[in-house]
Parts: sequence; C-alpha cells; structure tokens
Amino acid sequence: MALERKVLEVYEGVKFQNFPLVEQKKGKNSTIWIFGGRYFSLFGVWEGVEYSGRYRFHVPSGKLATDGIWNLRKMWERVQITDAQGIRKELEREYFVLEPSELDTPRFFAAFIGGYYKWTFLGVGRDRDFRQYVDDPTVMVLASISNSCRSGRYGNFANFVIASNPIEVQSMGVK
Repeated sequence: MALERKVLEVYEGVKFQNFPLVEQKKGKNSTIWIFGGRYFSLFGVWEGVEYSGRYRFHVPSGKLATDGIWNLRKMWERVQITDAQGIRKELEREYFVLEPSELDTPRFFAAFIGGYYKWTFLGVGRDRDFRQYVDDPTVMVLASISNSCRSGRYGNFANFVIASNPIEVQSMGVK
C-alpha cells in the first residue's frame, strides 16, 4: 500500500531509442517492465545475484515504448509491504510512468546503455570488459543499476539516460 507519492521529474515528448527491459506483469491498464534487479542484464551475459537499483516502468497496455512519443514521469513513493517472514516494512522507491504525448516531434531522446565485466582470479586466463558510453555533456542519467556474482568476479551495469538530441551510443572493449 502506498503511503506517500510525489513526482520528481517530468519530461514531455520523449522518444525511446531502445527499450530492452524485462516484462514483469500485465495489468488491465498498464504493463510493468523491470529495469535492474537480481538477474537483469542488457546483454544477457554474466548476470549476478547481488544487485543495486531496481526500477519499474509503467507502460499503457498493448503499447510498445519504442513506438510513439511519450510523457515520462519519474516518481517516488513510500510503501508498506509484508516480507516473506510476515514482518511489515516501509520502503522508499522510485519508478517511471509513460503516458502518450500529444506532441508530433520529440523534445527528448531516451536510451539504455551499459556494459559488463569478468576477470579471473590471479590474472590467469582471459578477462572480458565491455561498456557503452555517450560522449555528450548534455546527457543526463535518470537511473543506474548494477549486479554481480557474490565473489564480484563478474557482473554488469546499466544507465537510463535522456538528452535533448538523439543519443549516439559508443562502445569499447570485448563484446
């Protein structure tokens, strides 16, 4: 149950360049997509169980985020939950809501970028490191996530970014 909610940021006229999220649940009016969490990876390799950051994206049912132009709201809420042991807790979390925009041309462009890493103990063997980046100072990061295995030898990271110009993603490392 939500105890308190507030709008943190609003962006009108957002065009998504990619939307590689995991569908969690379909509702009557919206579909919930997950960015981050326990086994999330943009690339499908080296997901881990230790994580930081998990965001929900509420998209109107039957719509694809990459189709059309959206109004994007970043929200904050304080909720009361009951955990697996039956103990009531209060959590604070952020999430995003997409609503259809009436604009014909986008004012903002949004994308998901990230990377992964893997290294061996004692430097024996082949290390892997790959990351995407944007070389534009006007790009803003709206959300960041990461996860790794328990030993920290491999994992991945990702950012949800937004800019007023189309986002040109560059990469470096071994893919």
